[in-house]
Amino acid sequence: MGMLDTFPLLSLISLSSYCPAQNCPVLPLFPSGRTVKLGTMKCAYCQERAGWFKRICADCQRLHELYTPRRGQLDLLQFLDVCIETGLPREKIEAFLNADPYGSGSVKDQIIADMSTELLGAMGIRVQQTAQDVKRLRQRGVWQRMDEKPEE
Repeated sequence: MGMLDTFPLLSLISLSSYCPAQNCPVLPLFPSGRTVKLGTMKCAYCQERAGWFKRICADCQRLHELYTPRRGQLDLLQFLDVCIETGLPREKIEAFLNADPYGSGSVKDQIIADMSTELLGAMGIRVQQTAQDVKRLRQRGVWQRMDEKPEE
């Protein structure tokens, strides 16, 4: 018994045609000749094509692998320098930093939260600033005058 007998979907994929206009395979699934187009997943960070069964494209995965071990150790400018050294386009780096794929704050918000926590700790204030807090402050706006809070 071959692999194509065990997994019939593989035989459909191998016999499928390709739709270059939408950049996805076309599978003949119906006896009437109708076909189904299989789209590819979009990257959670930059919204570009990530590939089949992938949530993150290769470029954003590379940036994420740079960010994860250095979280809390680098400030925003140092992390930007590390990102620029990868040779990725500026738009891709900005999209990665501004993306909020999980709704808990963007990568930039996480970096700023880590910087704020470290600064407050150096001043003797023990508080943990989160990316959600930074996101909430950013969305509320800035103070127009020192004696008045911004409108909510």
